Amino acid sequence: MAESVGNIRLEYAQNTLEIWRVDDAGAPMSFALDTMFYVERVDNSSVYTQGSIVFSDVTEDGVTTNRGKLTITINILKTSPLYVAGDELYDHDICEFIHIYSLRSIIDNNVYLAGSVHIYEVAGP
Repeated sequence: MAESVGNIRLEYAQNTLEIWRVDDAGAPMSFALDTMFYVERVDNSSVYTQGSIVFSDVTEDGVTTNRGKLTITINILKTSPLYVAGDELYDHDICEFIHIYSLRSIIDNNVYLAGSVHIYEVAGP
């Protein structure tokens, strides 16, 4: 079960996400080492991409928690399998969710985050 569910917006470009894991009191908690970030199509879950993850330590009140912060880099291009001709995802204001994402671990059998993704193209100059 997901610890948190929420929708996000990503660009057809390189995206960087930073995610912290904390308990109910706000103290940092570690992510499992096999945590991965996935984006896939709603209409074809065999088409997906992964983001590369860097684990960082979080220090709060002098206490350091290993792997309490993730920095995720995901490069989604229109040439990727996530894009299918006919997808109308070029507008930040008109939001279509035809992709889903999850941040999950097999080791601790946990989905940390999950939700829908709106992928759009930023107009060039």
